[in-house]
Amino acid sequence: MNKRLKNMMMSFAVSCCLYSPLAAMPQAEINTETPITMYIDGKQISTPLMSPIILEGTTLVPIREVFEPLGASVEWYAEGNQTIITYKDKYIELQPNAEQIQINGEMFQLPIATKIMNGKVLVPIRFISEQMGFQVEWDENLRSINLMTNQTQEIDIDNQAIAEATPIEVATDDQAIEEAAIIEALPDQELTEVAIAEEPPISLYVDGNQIPTPLMPPIIYEGTTLVPIREVFEPLGATVEWRATDNRTIITYYDTSIILQPNSRYIQVNGKTVPLPTSTKVINNKVMVPIRFISEQMGFEVEWDGNLRSIELASNSAAQNKVQTFMSSNNKVNKKSEYDVDVDKNNIINIADIIEKPIEVNPKPNFIFDSTIEHPLAYDMVHSNIILDNVVGLDINKVSIEDKYRERKLIIDLGAKLPYENETLLVEDGLINAITIVTGNTTKVIVDQAIINTCQIRQNTSKFIIDIMRPQEKYDEIVVIDIGHGGEDPGAVNENVEEKDLNTVQAMEVKDLLEQNTDIKVYMTRETDETLTLDYRTSLSNEIDADLFVSFHNNSASSDAKGTEVYYKSDDSSEMAAEIILNNVINYTGMFNRGAKLGDTYYVLRNSDMPAILLEGGFISSSYDLPVIDTPWFTEEYGKAVYDGIVEYFNTYN
Repeated sequence: MNKRLKNMMMSFAVSCCLYSPLAAMPQAEINTETPITMYIDGKQISTPLMSPIILEGTTLVPIREVFEPLGASVEWYAEGNQTIITYKDKYIELQPNAEQIQINGEMFQLPIATKIMNGKVLVPIRFISEQMGFQVEWDENLRSINLMTNQTQEIDIDNQAIAEATPIEVATDDQAIEEAAIIEALPDQELTEVAIAEEPPISLYVDGNQIPTPLMPPIIYEGTTLVPIREVFEPLGATVEWRATDNRTIITYYDTSIILQPNSRYIQVNGKTVPLPTSTKVINNKVMVPIRFISEQMGFEVEWDGNLRSIELASNSAAQNKVQTFMSSNNKVNKKSEYDVDVDKNNIINIADIIEKPIEVNPKPNFIFDSTIEHPLAYDMVHSNIILDNVVGLDINKVSIEDKYRERKLIIDLGAKLPYENETLLVEDGLINAITIVTGNTTKVIVDQAIINTCQIRQNTSKFIIDIMRPQEKYDEIVVIDIGHGGEDPGAVNENVEEKDLNTVQAMEVKDLLEQNTDIKVYMTRETDETLTLDYRTSLSNEIDADLFVSFHNNSASSDAKGTEVYYKSDDSSEMAAEIILNNVINYTGMFNRGAKLGDTYYVLRNSDMPAILLEGGFISSSYDLPVIDTPWFTEEYGKAVYDGIVEYFNTYN
């Protein structure tokens, strides 16, 4: 049975019993925790313009407000756009959006790059504080950070002085919502330090009603104002849904459907890919989006009041009732979830529809389209389908697929010359980077992938559909065959026999047998004589999400050493696979049994995310083994032994 069908049926059964709408919602959308507070030696400090935030799992804080109360000197210099923190014997130099800082002349790697938000330079608080000798404590219950100076002299923390402190950076242009204020040096004047009046936090209004965003207020980042999706757009009458299956958020408002992902520079608006002025972000577990861009796509008017530092969104008249209803119900929207189950013609249950049925405001799918009306190419970002229209006369039986997985490319040869122009459709959805159509003797669809995927094809009257999916969705069992050494690394050598060549012959024998078994999909780390790093071998296997990793090697030691041994990763499944295959090799070839052994000292075993074994077929250095293992007979029997062992392992494991 197809793995995708088996897994979906099991998921469906579990979900029918255990599904909870609350549990299915992402943390970023249901989080109601309080904002993060800051303390120094137990005294709270205020950061009104830019509160501490959690970004990519790291807490960032504004430099001046936090480190000046600790007694540090904080200065910004226009030349080199550099901030310098001086504290006792520490001299820290950093730049915005940099992943490294310099401490007393030595470079250090930060856990996350510095950021500029609301005109403030933000830095990872724990890393910087500990470099300066402070202790950092996090209270999960209170969501508070406490810095302890370990000083006998108590630091006088003056919140008023902090509020009046000079901001390190300036935000940009007062004429648009994405820009707040700019300081320009005169042509003949060197700007050494920025000095502007402290400005209040950004407030947000919808039709005159203020919208509270306590956990994550609006911020200015890279010159663009970002706001949390749900808190802003639900009061406007929009529906905001998150899909766990593909980590996408769908905003639906009348005839506008917007699909986006966290940390992406592109969104879909009614099926068309549109670039954003800056990527979406996840901050304090909230998905943040550029407010002007998203709002105007939905038809709202956006106004910026520079004096009040406020954003005013004006909804059209049709949304007024929804907005007022929302505002009068304590900012809560009661939505009735739907759990309709769709089953396609292949009896595959669509679990995405069970978890959270997508909102469709019109019969059009959520497509990215090309601009050519006569032969449209489309990509359905929700279901990861490539759709070709105007394919009358195409014979699906003549279509061939070349999976160049090591290059992360799929090449689908349509087997006919179709009236398509050469063109490329940019996707960048985390699975696919781009789709290119090339027409020569035949028309080919080239899929440039972000990660290794596979595909299935289908056809109806006028459309040809390529379903993009992960290997585990399509194949029942997946094995990665790793051919040891290669290229500039010959491995063991004796009597003009190089281990890399022997490994290749033996591994390819197993590959040929596996490819005849429709229940098992085989991937190879290499098939030609090339040099590979150990990290590449395991990374490829981990990206594929294989069920078993098998690395082919042959041994070398003293001339009297002989026999076959198999090393395994330290888990029961790996040990089982090693024992089964070793016993087969001994029974099929008569080789001396050196046993199955724990092999976590091998990089490719300990760094594999799946059961993994390493075969040592025989000793190239042995006057006894070499005449045997370097023969066609041994290659054939050894191949059968390993292949049968893999099949037995999968049958036993399942």
